[in-house]
Amino acid sequence: MHIGNGIIYVLFWPLYSEHHVSKYVCASVPLMAAGHFALVGMGIVVDEALVASATRTGDRKELLRGPLLYGTIIGVLTMVFWRDSPSGVAAIAVLCAGDGLADIVGRRMGCSNRLPYSPNKSAAGSAACFLGGSLAAMACLLYLQSWETLQPDLAFQSIAPGSLLTAGVAAAVESLPLAEVDNWTVPLAAALTARLFFGY
Repeated sequence: MHIGNGIIYVLFWPLYSEHHVSKYVCASVPLMAAGHFALVGMGIVVDEALVASATRTGDRKELLRGPLLYGTIIGVLTMVFWRDSPSGVAAIAVLCAGDGLADIVGRRMGCSNRLPYSPNKSAAGSAACFLGGSLAAMACLLYLQSWETLQPDLAFQSIAPGSLLTAGVAAAVESLPLAEVDNWTVPLAAALTARLFFGY
């Protein structure tokens, strides 16, 4: 869910019109999901299927942390950067694929290679964050480039190192002992890095 939703969401960006309101319409999708997470997390709305699929412990209040931040930050990145900038889409890709894979790989393979400065994180998880985030960012940027939405156009010679650098910084931030807030620290670090590298 963490990996797929954001990547699939980006695939629909080229279908929106050039109208300036489009980015807000598009951003309303993850923001409405975040609102639903909040309502279920607070107990105002009952959605047992969501609690079962989006939490680790089965506690609905868990939705008020990672999942709520996830939907909110994707919506904000969409509105701030939209599809003509590589920075937002790179950050979303790194958040979805990089941070998502770090959690999966870290839990399955990270028992023996814990990071000394972050005992709940592992070298395997950080490597997965870097590799998954790099590939996802590259793929999403090349996809938007094929639709000619990035302004100005980017060559692969810019997309590849920009994606690697963005994912590398994000993986370093993800490795820090900040598990409760990495759904915003990782994409924020990625967006700032991409903005510095690509310049827009």
